[in-house]
Amino acid sequence: MRRRGRADGNVRITIAEVAALAAVSTATASRALNRPGAVSASLRDRVAAAVARLGYVPNQTARALSSLHSGLVGFLIPAVNAGYAELLEVMVARLRAAGYATLVAAPGGDGDPGGGGARAMAAREVEGLVVVGTEPGATMGALLNERRIPYVLVDAGGHTSLALRVDVSYAVAGENAARYLVGLGHRSLAFLSSPTTSPWRRDLLLQGLRAGLAASDLTLPSERIRACAAPEIRTALRLWFTGAAPPSALVCADDLLALVTLREGALLGIAVPGQLSIIGCGDLPFARYASPALSTLRIPSVTVGNAAVDQLLARLAGGSPCGQLIPVKLVIRRSTGPAPI
Repeated sequence: MRRRGRADGNVRITIAEVAALAAVSTATASRALNRPGAVSASLRDRVAAAVARLGYVPNQTARALSSLHSGLVGFLIPAVNAGYAELLEVMVARLRAAGYATLVAAPGGDGDPGGGGARAMAAREVEGLVVVGTEPGATMGALLNERRIPYVLVDAGGHTSLALRVDVSYAVAGENAARYLVGLGHRSLAFLSSPTTSPWRRDLLLQGLRAGLAASDLTLPSERIRACAAPEIRTALRLWFTGAAPPSALVCADDLLALVTLREGALLGIAVPGQLSIIGCGDLPFARYASPALSTLRIPSVTVGNAAVDQLLARLAGGSPCGQLIPVKLVIRRSTGPAPI
């Protein structure tokens, strides 16, 4: 009888073959792999030797169906980029230590944020889900509730219950940035985001900036608020600095935008911080090595990641969710200075 194989031509080794080589029953071999404390050391060694010899890899889907536990946690993120790298690293390490494997998907926009990615995760029998940077749409929320998949939203904002979220205090951060710049004598500020900036981050940073400026009877005119992809930043700077009253300080919605602005400003002959002070957001590893070193709003990825995993593990254990708001610190470096005279 021909052995059953996969589409790629590789033959899948079964638990029955492991059991036969170890001279034990299939049930005993399965118990040795899934509950090693329930069998003797000598039996564990025999099964382990058979696994190594045959190159057996457990079928996680079959295991999930038989035990109702897949040992998998999924992550849905807007994009795989430097902004999410440290956050993912922290969460994956914590979950690995708790005995969970992880799946990561960056589904992008599909008309229902995260809907397609959530369906794919549910098909793989994930036990829990961490959704980063986007609020679940109607389809995704209904699916997760129907499948009873616990989830936590990270840096997502929106209208979802606060109890399910780990948020970042962007509004307070924006206000602190504005007050700091006003204290340096700046009276003309600008704000730069990108088309891919989270609307939650953009809107709260703007809210905070406006509040900080309003405390000194200053405003942030609409013409100094722009959303630019990287290739468009030079044009935005040129428009601002050929106008009658160019901004003397700029807050960027992320560090990558700030880095591009530093470069484009240098090409246009705009001195930083002599003519333009720049603040980023994130405090990514390169920020301190930029020229000049970048002042930024530090998002504590380790704290955010640990808080998210704590909440998810609590929910997986049957506990009630409790939201958390993570503070942001203003890190002052050489890209900011007194307003030009």
